[in-house]
Amino acid sequence: MTVYGYALIYKLVSMTAPETFTPKPLDLATALYFSIVTIATVGYGDVLPVHPATKLLVSTGILADVAYSVFFFSILANLIRERDVPGSATAPPAE
Repeated sequence: MTVYGYALIYKLVSMTAPETFTPKPLDLATALYFSIVTIATVGYGDVLPVHPATKLLVSTGILADVAYSVFFFSILANLIRERDVPGSATAPPAE
């Protein structure tokens, strides 16, 4: 949802102020591609935010997705930890 949400924001920003991205303006497919590439930290460089405000917007997208990743992996680690604690309801029986 975050990837798509930021793609819509990028599309809206590029329609409102075409000089904020290169190439200009972004169509929805390119905005979605840019959002995925940015979040995956691949950064091919074929779509670039060129305005300082747009660079800040892209940075917030990166930070939001890093926060989601940390949240997801902390839940996963907690589930694994609970599973391995002896005597817990989800721990395998001791032999």
